[in-house]
Amino acid sequence: MHEPTRQIHLDFHTSGLIEGVGARFSRIQFQEALTLGRVQLVNVFAKCHHGYSYYPTKVGRPHPHLACDLLGGQIEACHEIGVRAPIYYTMGWSALDAEEHPGWCMRREDGSVLATQWDPTAGPEDPKPGYSWQFLCPSGEYHELMMAQTEELCRTYPVDGFWYDIYLAGEMCHCERCRRRMAGEGGSPREARAATIREHASALRALILAHHPEFAAERQKAGDLYTWYICCGPKTPFIANFIDRPATDLRVWLWQTWQGHVDGVLIWDTVWWTSGAAYPDSLQNPYEDSMSWVDGYGTPRGAKQAWNAGDGRFLYPPEACFDGGDGPVLDPPATTIRWEALRDGMEDFEYLAMLKRLLAAKRGQLSTEQINAYEHLLSVPEGIARSLTSYTRAPAPIETRRGEIAQAIEELSPL
Repeated sequence: MHEPTRQIHLDFHTSGLIEGVGARFSRIQFQEALTLGRVQLVNVFAKCHHGYSYYPTKVGRPHPHLACDLLGGQIEACHEIGVRAPIYYTMGWSALDAEEHPGWCMRREDGSVLATQWDPTAGPEDPKPGYSWQFLCPSGEYHELMMAQTEELCRTYPVDGFWYDIYLAGEMCHCERCRRRMAGEGGSPREARAATIREHASALRALILAHHPEFAAERQKAGDLYTWYICCGPKTPFIANFIDRPATDLRVWLWQTWQGHVDGVLIWDTVWWTSGAAYPDSLQNPYEDSMSWVDGYGTPRGAKQAWNAGDGRFLYPPEACFDGGDGPVLDPPATTIRWEALRDGMEDFEYLAMLKRLLAAKRGQLSTEQINAYEHLLSVPEGIARSLTSYTRAPAPIETRRGEIAQAIEELSPL
């Protein structure tokens, strides 16, 4: 039988007019209250409905009168007494973001902002409701802001979990981005809304899990292989295998693989040339239609449900397949820049592995200074990849580092 747990939602939506936020926070008093209440979990605030953050963020906007790192102090106090502290982050209501970026707001079909108790014509002296919020759509630049701040939180604090608030999945959105999605995919407002939230949530989940490598390290220690793969996602700002991404993406992916102590990578397909659902009566010509369309999963005949452009397609059929003839085509498939970038990345990875093996074998013949210099080359420079979402789009830093590693391999090989 499971013991009951007690979780407190410590609501902390604080106007920017309130001064001295966190100035009288007492770690001991906070711990005493949690202990007295027999609390096992308490949600602590990173960002509230007013749009302010309660820690010294470089991505978001700290509360103008924040007196301390309130979030960090609360997390530390909780962990000292064995209480977990999931991080609260608002999504749907953020007054500051809505005011500064009206284009991030959800829209009704007539183009007006979707809001609750919101009167855009109200004057300063008009009676005010108890609350009033404009709704935000988790897409585009607003999604990227949430991703960047979530990554910042994962890198700054020991995270027990996240509590993302106000998703309003039942409300339809007709903002510019959702309209483009409906036009491009031919779906209904409900389908577009579901796809937007699904992609947003999947990207957040992938980001959060990527910053908890202890489970992977535990399984590696037990003898398991730790691998990862790119399929229908993730999307910007992560690396992906789609044709509209920087040509260096898949090469940098192998540097991130080394950086994250991942044992290997997987590509789900290389020759996804056609979809029986999207093209039930003919073969798709991927030179004319670059989209990778869903097949299977209950997709009805004739339906075009998009994955992503070029997804699972690193090699293309010979162009002779589409010259109107009906005979066999013996020409080889056409390669792609993405395929060659992936190859280059795998070679980069092997260079790093070669240097690591040589250093282990020749360590006894080297000075401390030499060992430190070679070990430094086994790290991934921030100029190549600082994180899963911050990495180079240019080949120059990769080529420079590869040259340095190659030189080190040549120096160690004759020893």
